[in-house]
Amino acid sequence: DKKWINYPHPLIQNKLHQLRVAEEIGMNIPLTLITSYKEIAYTFIDNTKSITKSIFSTFNSTIKGKLCLSYTSEIDKSKLSIIPNKFFPSLIQNKINKLFEIRTFYFDYKCYSMAIFSQNDEQTKIDFRRYNNKNPNRTIPFNLPENIEEKIRNLMFKLNLFSGSLDIIYTIEKEYIFLEVNPFGIFDNLSKFCNYNLEKIIAEYLIENDKF
Repeated sequence: DKKWINYPHPLIQNKLHQLRVAEEIGMNIPLTLITSYKEIAYTFIDNTKSITKSIFSTFNSTIKGKLCLSYTSEIDKSKLSIIPNKFFPSLIQNKINKLFEIRTFYFDYKCYSMAIFSQNDEQTKIDFRRYNNKNPNRTIPFNLPENIEEKIRNLMFKLNLFSGSLDIIYTIEKEYIFLEVNPFGIFDNLSKFCNYNLEKIIAEYLIENDKF
């Protein structure tokens, strides 16, 4: 009998469906391949520098007392050569020339964005989640163009999500490339580093809408 932000069912998101919907509404997305065959993967990476990442959610597990996570990784012919000719279905995308990365928290039809200068550090160039705690990436509040925010609102509506955290790349060609949206909507660092006070915004929203 209380107000929900996201309903449970849409929390099970398919990255490929997200990319398809994003492309349909006019957002730029990476060139994407899913394959189980080395020959097909070779052909793809012959034509573009490539990365690979999880098809579904990020893997995480505690092994010997240490938290182990899966990251986005660069893939080339030397790495491909050591795996079998047929393998578990894997996602490969073209490696995008980033100027910086953007994390956008979407809530109540509004976008709260942060630019992440991950390209200034070799450790975080491919995946900024490989945090450099000794020398953290510079992060600043960022305003997306209105046409991009409108596409995000359209995307979230079609995905039946009221809230979520979106990963976007701003390229050296000055294009915005959509990667994915996390429906669980992690926002703590974005709120803290950019002084958005999202905890207060969400709390006030829940208070205001707890009327039934």
